[in-house]
Amino acid sequence: MKSIKKTLLTSLLILSSLAALCAKPKPPLRVGNIPEGTPDEKLATVTFNRFIVVVSIDGVFNKEESETYKAKKDPEGTPYLDKSLALFNTSRTILIKPGKHTVAVRYQTDAFYTKNPNTLELKFEAGKSYTLLPFPRGNSVYFELHDGESGDQMSTADNKTFQQKAVEEYKKSVHDEAQKGTTTFILQNKSIVIEYGKNGTVKYVENGVEHKGYLSFTASKDSKKGTLTIKFNDDGKLTRAAFLKLNPEDCDRVFEILGFAKTKYLGFTMQQVVPKGKKVVFEIYTRK
Repeated sequence: MKSIKKTLLTSLLILSSLAALCAKPKPPLRVGNIPEGTPDEKLATVTFNRFIVVVSIDGVFNKEESETYKAKKDPEGTPYLDKSLALFNTSRTILIKPGKHTVAVRYQTDAFYTKNPNTLELKFEAGKSYTLLPFPRGNSVYFELHDGESGDQMSTADNKTFQQKAVEEYKKSVHDEAQKGTTTFILQNKSIVIEYGKNGTVKYVENGVEHKGYLSFTASKDSKKGTLTIKFNDDGKLTRAAFLKLNPEDCDRVFEILGFAKTKYLGFTMQQVVPKGKKVVFEIYTRK
């Protein structure tokens, strides 16, 4: 009797597996006002990584993320995105009209999520496929648009380079926060330690040799260039005002931000330009 049951169970499992193999895969979800009968090749295919929650597309929200829906203020008949786009831990693919689109997304895993969505301005071409991927960097998450076939990076999702992103992140999360004076920010690698002090001062240590001085950070309007400038002031004769009038070549150390570093926590790759030197990687530490 046992052998009959076992054989029957095995047969059922085989039939179930065959049914799964024969089942047609679900077609990609069509998003937006796509005219009925529009062929797939006239649309763009976009796949969202499994750790991306799609908050809205062109102003249409998913119910899970819509504050007006939660407050019961949405009128009857308000359109919403398919509920699958509110999920994470599974990739989802959509078809959408070619052209520019505004897409708001959040990053979410079993252990971490971003509370506020990132709003991305994306441009798609008919007949092409794309993949949107998240890249956590410290306390922030950036998104890259990749070619769906080759996997090549096409751009950051908002058409900014990672150098621009790094300059913006350094200014916002490190330099501007350091100016508030409530937290000490430290840039460190194996041979160099740069510690932000109060009122634009700095403690600079290289290969065990310590200097006191001034520090400034400047960024171009387009964030394509971010420069960290340091002038030693061990004898205490230089004023902050006089330091700010100096040209970079008159200072002791100048670093230009190249991009994010591949470190566990927030870090930056920089090029030492005064005196001319190598690329260096700094990890960011804080102390209250």
